[in-house]
Amino acid sequence: MMKHILVGFLLLPLFLFSQQDTVNLIPNPSFEDYLRCPEDIKSINRQVCIRQWAQPTEGSIDYFNKCSTGNTKVPRNKMGTQQARTGVAYGGFYASQPHYREYFQTQLFEELIAGATYKLTFYVSLADKSDYAMATLGAVFTVDRIWQSNRDILMDVIVEKNADGELEIIDKIYKPQVLNPVTRMLDDKENWMEITGTFVAQGGERFITIGNFFPSRESNVEMIDKNLILSGAYYYIDDVSLYCIQMPAEVVVAQPQPEQSKGETLEIGQTFVINNVYFDFDKASLQEVSYPELDKVVFLMNKYPNMEVEIKGHTDGKGSAEYNVTLSKNRVKSVIAYLTSQGIESDRLKPFAYGKTLPVADNNTDTGRSKNRRVEFKITSF
Repeated sequence: MMKHILVGFLLLPLFLFSQQDTVNLIPNPSFEDYLRCPEDIKSINRQVCIRQWAQPTEGSIDYFNKCSTGNTKVPRNKMGTQQARTGVAYGGFYASQPHYREYFQTQLFEELIAGATYKLTFYVSLADKSDYAMATLGAVFTVDRIWQSNRDILMDVIVEKNADGELEIIDKIYKPQVLNPVTRMLDDKENWMEITGTFVAQGGERFITIGNFFPSRESNVEMIDKNLILSGAYYYIDDVSLYCIQMPAEVVVAQPQPEQSKGETLEIGQTFVINNVYFDFDKASLQEVSYPELDKVVFLMNKYPNMEVEIKGHTDGKGSAEYNVTLSKNRVKSVIAYLTSQGIESDRLKPFAYGKTLPVADNNTDTGRSKNRRVEFKITSF
C-alpha cells in the first residue's frame, strides 16, 4: 500500500510543485564556516580553509575572514578593501589571466532533477588592486567532479574519432548554464554585483563550479587601471544560492537521466593516438610543449580511476630497427615519467616499444613519417 502511495506522490501534477523551493542547495553559501582562520593568501595542494568548497585545478582560490590577523582580513586585505555582503567572510579568485585561472567548486546538497528549473545567484566585487575587469563569469553544473592537473582554463576532455577514424583525446570548453552577459562589464570595486540566471537541469548534476570558462579574447577583458598589484581581473565572491523554482509535470526522482557525453564510448581494447607529443631531435627528452596533451591523459585517467593503459611508442622508418626500438622504448619511459609525476600510478601504465615495425603511413614522405612518429594508448582495463 505504501508503495502505491509513494508513486502517486512522485507523479503529482505540475501545479503542486510550482512554488519556489525554500532550501538553498549550496552548502556554506556565504563562506562563514571554515576549517581554520586564514592568515595568508595560499593553499596546501588543493585544500582550502573554507569548509565544503574546493579548487578543481592547481590554481589557488583564496579565503578572507574578519578573524584573520594577516593579509586575508575583512574588510581590508592584500587585494583591497571590501565588506562581506553577508556575515564576515568571502572568497577570492583570479578570473582572466591568459594562462592562469581559479575556480570555486562544491557538491550540492542533492542531485538536480531532470526537467526541473533552477535559479542560481551569486555576488562578486572587483578587487581594488585589479588592473583589469571582465564579463564572462558563470557557473557549470556537472554530474561528476571536475578535476584538472594544471592552472589553465577548465576544459572538458573527451575521446572522439578524427577524420581518419582514429580515436583522439580532445578538449572542449565547458558551457556554463548560468553566465553573466558578455556585454556587462563587471568593474565595480565598491559594491557587490549580482550574477543570476535560470536553467533547466538535465538531471543528476551534483557539482557546481564557478569561474570564467572562456579564453581571455572572448571574455571582454578590459584594462581599467595601470601599475596595480594584480595583472588580471581578481574578484571577491559571496552569497551563492541555488533554488528549485519549478518542477516538471511528472517527476521520477529515483532515476534522473544525466546528459550523455557526446564523445566516443570508451571500451577495453580501444586505442587512441596522442598528437602534439614532441621530443628533442633523435632523443627521448620530452619537450614541455607536450605537457598540455599529456595532461589530457592525466585528466582521463583521473576521471576513470580503474582505467589501465598500454603506452606504445613508434618511430618513422629512418635508422636501424634496433636503434628505433631503443629510441621508442626510451620515449615511452619519458611519457610514463611525466604521467607518474602528475599522480598517475605506475602500475596503471604498461610500456611497449615497436620502433619502426608498425607504420601507419608512407615512410617515403615527410607527412607519412610524421604520422608514424606517434605515441598510442590502448585501454586494457576500464
